[in-house]
Amino acid sequence: MEKVFAGDIRLLTSPSMLIELEEVLSRTKFGFAKPQLQRVVSLIIRTSEVIQPKTKINFVKEDPDDNKVLECAVDGNAEYIITGDRHLLKIKKYGNIKITNPSSFLRKRIK
Repeated sequence: MEKVFAGDIRLLTSPSMLIELEEVLSRTKFGFAKPQLQRVVSLIIRTSEVIQPKTKINFVKEDPDDNKVLECAVDGNAEYIITGDRHLLKIKKYGNIKITNPSSFLRKRIK
């Protein structure tokens, strides 16, 4: 997120991704109180380019909800998908979009 705040990378999201983010972060294991959760989601919205994907992709069979990430990346002309999601990481590349985890991405960018 520091790279996003510094303007070094562009963060893309979509309405459906924001809904899923809020649902996931609402889980008790993350320990967010409602006001904290709202601040986190608000911060993501303020620092992101919210894409309204028009492309429909049905590529990730193991977890079809992950297709929304590919749709956002394609319509947002992303170079990378930076994720911890194992289904997306298994793909490694979709078209010209590289899929990597945060630590690998940062290691490549620091060099």
